[in-house]
Amino acid sequence: MSTDVSTASSAGTATTAATAATVTKASTDVTTWPEISEMKESSKCELVISGAEFAERIHRSGLDMRLFSLKAVNFLELSKLELSVLPKEIGLLVNLLHFNLQHNRLQTIPEEIGRLKKLRMLDMSRNELTTLPASMVKLTQLDLLNLSFNQMESVVALASFEHLTHLDMSFNRLKALPEEALNLASLSRLSVLLVQSNQLETLPCGLADCTKLKELDFNHNPIEDNRLYKLMQQNKQKAMYDYLEKQLKLSNESKKGGAGGDKKKKNKKKQRNTASESEEPVLIDVIRIQKSFGEQQQPRKVIIDESTRNVRPYILCCIARNLDLTQEGKLKKFLSAQTRLHEDICQRRQAATMATHDLRHVPGDVQYLADEPERIELTPLGRKKAVTAKVFYEELVAEAESQRKEKKRNQLTGIHKYLELLQGKDKFPALIDSEKNVISFPPISNSDRTKMSADTTDILIEVTSSLNLAQCQRTMDALVEAMLQLDLGKTVTDSTIELDEGEQVRSVLDLEPVRCEDVQGNLRGVYPSRVDLQELAGNIRVVRQDE
Repeated sequence: MSTDVSTASSAGTATTAATAATVTKASTDVTTWPEISEMKESSKCELVISGAEFAERIHRSGLDMRLFSLKAVNFLELSKLELSVLPKEIGLLVNLLHFNLQHNRLQTIPEEIGRLKKLRMLDMSRNELTTLPASMVKLTQLDLLNLSFNQMESVVALASFEHLTHLDMSFNRLKALPEEALNLASLSRLSVLLVQSNQLETLPCGLADCTKLKELDFNHNPIEDNRLYKLMQQNKQKAMYDYLEKQLKLSNESKKGGAGGDKKKKNKKKQRNTASESEEPVLIDVIRIQKSFGEQQQPRKVIIDESTRNVRPYILCCIARNLDLTQEGKLKKFLSAQTRLHEDICQRRQAATMATHDLRHVPGDVQYLADEPERIELTPLGRKKAVTAKVFYEELVAEAESQRKEKKRNQLTGIHKYLELLQGKDKFPALIDSEKNVISFPPISNSDRTKMSADTTDILIEVTSSLNLAQCQRTMDALVEAMLQLDLGKTVTDSTIELDEGEQVRSVLDLEPVRCEDVQGNLRGVYPSRVDLQELAGNIRVVRQDE
């Protein structure tokens, strides 16, 4: 196993730095690091320290503190190191433009970070941060700030970040976005705001003042304003901003008070009366769950072999039936939604991996096992020839190395980003149908024989994880919600669905539970169970039948 120290940019932001230091093998010298010595003797100003070998080195003897004497460094990455403490000496690197701290265990950031006044990009995602130091307000040149996948409960004060264009606070514990903290009027350049998967019930109307905002994502929040959330689900960005602008105008008018306030009340009453007269029906998405929609009487099963325990032990599956993918672009949007979920809720496949299969090509029950790579044979997605998992993996590793050399940087794209998830493993996981065909090789690829097409109506969904079953459940929930947002279910008439006055069914998504059990028949998991699909946002009704 080797660890590279080279140029990288987790946000795709270009840097002005010179050639990065490259080390193909982490040294065993725990007193002084050759990478730091090389940097001190050269004019290089980019340094990336990342990966398991460096994490082990730090665990044994700590960071080489000479790192903080490299005053010329303007690009620094300290990622995937399991750091729990960032030394206060970080404040000495006053020429930093790009600082990447993602994938560590940091709970706090030292006040000294406020000395890095030239910083343009700061990535502190995937840590354990609950708050940020007050000195952050001094980082006035920030263009990108990534705080995703932390435990933040409140928003950092952004009044001084007038150059900020990209702000990511997704996957935290935010309960509100107070306008006084955001100071939205000062964020005149903000173009991307990501706050999905928090605990937000409202959005500040002041977002309408961010005239350059092009991407606003607040999915997977308990937003109380159904109209606003529906616009989000339908990805109607312009309509969202228009709605927020209208709400902002009403809010400003209410603050005037006096006669103007009385006039506003009369207008609001008139608006309510007008709205009630021309009220459109409330559209409801229905998830209909039955034990079996297909011809077979018994639900499908996945048999989990004991061999997966030390490889990738957790799996959930379910079947979605009666999908409508015939409309132009629907299949592509569905596949794109899966890609986005792999990046966020699946944490770039580190937490979980999903795959979807045309059920017509998956006969019988499925076996989930782990085996030696040379004994697993499949036709990978997008390819026409069957190969062993060993050959496929080695081909991808070679492609990744070629890509690194060609682009002269360590950042990979596409499937090559996930190769490290199997690095060093003696066995690879696989899903096999009743005819012994490999249909999936998680977390890398599924089989081309089971790929979906526009005429696919029934699919098998699989989610695997090395972390826990709860991560599989959350991923399944997110994918089901995405399917509803894309309106993949067919519009059907069902008299068993109870509706309130003024409600109308938009579409119905049929789900069939799949039982996952061990070879002795003991239940390991089933989806959807009674406790699943409880926290989906929007106008969604879950109907359980055949119980």
